Amino acid sequence: MKKLVLSAMLIGALSTNLSAQEITGSYDDQTFNFGLKATPTISWLRVDADGISNDGIRIGFTYGLVTEFKFSSNYAFATGIDVSYRGGKFKYSLGNDDVSFTQKLQFLDVPVALKLRTNEIGYMKYYGTFGFLPGVIIKATESIDSESPFVEDRSNRSNQSDFTVFNIGLLVGAGAEYNLGGKTSITAGITYNNGIIDILKEKDAQMNTDCISLNLGVFF
Repeated sequence: MKKLVLSAMLIGALSTNLSAQEITGSYDDQTFNFGLKATPTISWLRVDADGISNDGIRIGFTYGLVTEFKFSSNYAFATGIDVSYRGGKFKYSLGNDDVSFTQKLQFLDVPVALKLRTNEIGYMKYYGTFGFLPGVIIKATESIDSESPFVEDRSNRSNQSDFTVFNIGLLVGAGAEYNLGGKTSITAGITYNNGIIDILKEKDAQMNTDCISLNLGVFF
């Protein structure tokens, strides 16, 4: 009887200890982490077509949800869902006149990446990410500023029909994390997204979208 009581007390103590660890566990103890991110971006378009050249960048923004599935303390599968505003500017030469285009693109992206994290170094952890950024184009508008009498000016005209639905890019990035205590951690880093497929339906032209992102986020 004494052994039964002692066994029950031991099981109860272990259960209480495990429950306390789950409640007060730190960011490093979790196999699944969830967070939010806000990301200023610089984007541009790579255009391959006769008479058309890149004419500048576009400042955009990305926001979304971030999730991590850890399979060790230093490695994780990182994904989530993003809404991203990107695009760029390009110029078309029409005789002696130039036609300037500003293309705005809105994407719904699902990043798929491997995250490699260091051990703690002076209260900080550093990481690198490598993967892909598949997504779909959910909105596209163009603005045209023309010097030619044969091309009319336009402002934010929808031209989504000019683009394919699907897009994918290569992701590479690096950054740092700082734990605020418990499960809460803040992160900052930089990511380069290199578009690898042509997003134009036009057969005689090709367009790829690239961007650099300043990643700011918090895990809960």
